[in-house]
Amino acid sequence: YQESRITGMLQKLEAAWQQQQTSSTPAATVTRENDTINLVKDERIIVTPINDIYYAEAHEKMTFVYTRRESYVMPMNITEFCSKLPPSHFFRCHRSFCVNLNKIREIEPWFNNTYILRLKDLDFEVPVSCSKVKEFRQLMHL
Repeated sequence: YQESRITGMLQKLEAAWQQQQTSSTPAATVTRENDTINLVKDERIIVTPINDIYYAEAHEKMTFVYTRRESYVMPMNITEFCSKLPPSHFFRCHRSFCVNLNKIREIEPWFNNTYILRLKDLDFEVPVSCSKVKEFRQLMHL
């Protein structure tokens, strides 16, 4: 193998990757006027009301977003995704979870003074981490 050919191929790959990043449609953009967010499913953009989102969960560098009937895989980390959501409705309760405060059905005390959140209409439990308990208590007036 020649070093010049390998370098040329790496430059082509990098240019193609950068072009793909800049030309792809912006995922998870929020429209403030009607409180909707664009979520991607099967290479289609689905305009979704923000209040339909129950929670988001991190899996490595991807974020899984869950509504009552659907789930979406967003090609961004959870910090980036949660920054696009209104803080008045969503709370980053754990390093891997962001929850819609309007969708909490039950708050159960858990070990080490933490909580488990049970959501309306979904059979799923979202943890509140030790580092987020104080902020969560203030937010929920506990």
